[in-house]
Amino acid sequence: MSKVVQFQSLSSAVEAAFWHELGQKKIDLFKLDDKPQPIHGYYTTGTVEEIQPRICLDFGAFSNSKFALILHNYLFFKFFKFGF
Repeated sequence: MSKVVQFQSLSSAVEAAFWHELGQKKIDLFKLDDKPQPIHGYYTTGTVEEIQPRICLDFGAFSNSKFALILHNYLFFKFFKFGF
């Protein structure tokens, strides 16, 4: 009997707490610094059959989390200079 391997596409979820934390960090810490900032997300398989596996960013994205599978990446800020 052969087993069929199936692949499921990944979804992403950016929680509201991530945007709040990003706003606070941008005002208090990053300011006008445009260097890449490390962020950490995590992968979850979903606990209910209707919920797809997804990559999540939450308020802990700017600190090292203790999840089993952590995804590391960088957040880039782009500022545009306009001549007046």
